[in-house]
Amino acid sequence: MVLICALPYPLERVVDGLLQQGMVKAFVGAHLFCAIVHACSSACHGAIMQNVKTIGSNGQISFGKRYAGRQVCVEEQEPGVWLVRTVKIIPDNELWLNTSRAQSDLQRALAWASAHPADDTGTTHALDQMIRG
Repeated sequence: MVLICALPYPLERVVDGLLQQGMVKAFVGAHLFCAIVHACSSACHGAIMQNVKTIGSNGQISFGKRYAGRQVCVEEQEPGVWLVRTVKIIPDNELWLNTSRAQSDLQRALAWASAHPADDTGTTHALDQMIRG
């Protein structure tokens, strides 16, 4: 399990303790400390579980095969802060299919098709009628 937390200066002792216990893998100093902790520790008081990703030289981030081919909406909430959500895009010319009228027409058509199964009775006669006019 990986726990990411930002620690202000007064909590430097907590980070030092985690370093000594081998629970911290990486640590960056100044007035703000960033630690990757390999255990659920109460030291971070309810920090949000996150995944660390590296933006490649081509500007891409991989979210894994689970999301391969999915479309996403990326909102830049502030510089360096992005919200990424999976979305389904509906082309303009297909929007009418999502109206209540189209849905009810489809339901009626499916109900009619269930009540009137297809058969080959009269096929020859229908073809003769089409050929002769």
